[in-house]
Amino acid sequence: MKECWNSDPNKRPKATVLRDKMQEIFNIEGKNMNPTKIIKSSDIGPVATNNPGAIYKSRHLSGMIQSAMSTRSLRGKSITAEVGKYNETIGSI
Repeated sequence: MKECWNSDPNKRPKATVLRDKMQEIFNIEGKNMNPTKIIKSSDIGPVATNNPGAIYKSRHLSGMIQSAMSTRSLRGKSITAEVGKYNETIGSI
């Protein structure tokens, strides 16, 4: 394979040589008692789960809305407190 990466095209193997090598590998693999097996594994690539009913189920959003409002309120209080500290610092100068 490294031969194929040679920067000099004249030093790379010809297509017929590659074909012969591939045929040799194929023949050896065919005679092998334990041929290479391609397996599927969840470690390779993303795993998708299918739950077609999930899109259409009704869900109560009140808890989610309350959580968002609470977070928003806390952010507003934090900003107000910081502005107050800033104003006190400026006022004392």
